[in-house]
Amino acid sequence: MRLSSSNERWEAGRLLTLTDGVFAIVMTLMVLDIRIQEGLDHQQFLHSLREIWRNVLYYLLSFLILSKIWIGHHCRFNAIAQVDRVFVGLSLASLALIALVPALTNLVGDYPHEPLAGMSYCGLFFLIGVIDFWGWEYALDRGHLMADKLCEDDVRTWTFVRLALPTIALICFALAIFIPAEALYVFLGLTIVAPFLRRWFNPPRPASPSS
Repeated sequence: MRLSSSNERWEAGRLLTLTDGVFAIVMTLMVLDIRIQEGLDHQQFLHSLREIWRNVLYYLLSFLILSKIWIGHHCRFNAIAQVDRVFVGLSLASLALIALVPALTNLVGDYPHEPLAGMSYCGLFFLIGVIDFWGWEYALDRGHLMADKLCEDDVRTWTFVRLALPTIALICFALAIFIPAEALYVFLGLTIVAPFLRRWFNPPRPASPSS
């Protein structure tokens, strides 16, 4: 990173490169634990095959959420030209939590009916979402970090996007206390539906007529 001559600001490209690397490793590690034990007879194999679908489902859920976060990071860095120490610190905290996703994905796969497992999984994504939203708000407040000034519609749209993950995760965290396995199905459903809700609650404004 090239240090700016004032106010300790850096170019954002290196931070984005680090983010891409962490996401690539995390999203690869999740699939490595989806396997069937060797040396099983036919009946044991069929039983293991029936059981492994749950791990595949949780892998797909985590992969979908991480994909959305990764896309959000790239869209955010399209608007951010520079970063400072606080923004870098928030980004590193987010990446540290993202690195825990494979472990907690395996946890809910192994213990789908344990409330603490489901709460830990949903709580992790709640924290990631909160830090992500905090970083976005920080960058907006520090206009010197932005590449260009965003219009009101863009700010409103991206604020909605940043709030989607922690809101969904918090809802599912509460559900996981009582129905941990079903809470993750709700998590998957809401994650898929969220983009359509954004268009419903936040429709684009019609272009103003030219004078």
